[in-house]
Amino acid sequence: MKEYKPNLESASIFAIPIYKGKLDGISDELGLERIVRDNIIEFDISREHLPWQSPDIVPLQTKEDLYTLEELNPLMELIGEASYNVAVQSFKYDPTYTVNFTSVWGNIQRQGNVMHEHSHSNNIFSGVFYINANEKHPPLQIHKPDYGVGFSPTVIEENPINNGAVYYRPSKDSLIIFPSYLRHSVSTNIIEEDRISIAFNIMLRGRFDNPSSNQSVVF
Repeated sequence: MKEYKPNLESASIFAIPIYKGKLDGISDELGLERIVRDNIIEFDISREHLPWQSPDIVPLQTKEDLYTLEELNPLMELIGEASYNVAVQSFKYDPTYTVNFTSVWGNIQRQGNVMHEHSHSNNIFSGVFYINANEKHPPLQIHKPDYGVGFSPTVIEENPINNGAVYYRPSKDSLIIFPSYLRHSVSTNIIEEDRISIAFNIMLRGRFDNPSSNQSVVF
């Protein structure tokens, strides 16, 4: 019998983009660390919490409405403009959409604190802006969607096809934007220096789906 050998070619499909940028000097110019520290809310010890919600584990956070602070307007405008460009230029979404911050909050990840894996799938884009950075601070981990796969074959060498997460080490004044459905986490901060950031979620306001569809809706 003739020997057959398929000549397989690979193609990457359904690309998932991550966007990174820098706003050098803006953290110091706007006093972002002070703003975050001044707006931290006290941990409510009167409520019952699960073990993983302990104040020894959970980072300190502000309320989620930092976008209402006038002193943050320059940062919000820059992030909003960057997110609009991502939507229109990369995703080719309708340019009549407007960008709306649904939540913006500060995080102070102290020594021993961890941010457990989660997502913000009721938004379009999510992201983080780093106010400070230390090479020993834990990276942002963005986890590969599992697409319902319930098992993981043994991997002997990681590559972009088989790895389960990508890692972005924080650097001061750096901005990261990604699709909100992506699950992400931050491992334990093992050093004394706080890891400080501002996180955000963004919704696009306008009509979704074909106007003639019964599922069309305006957000």
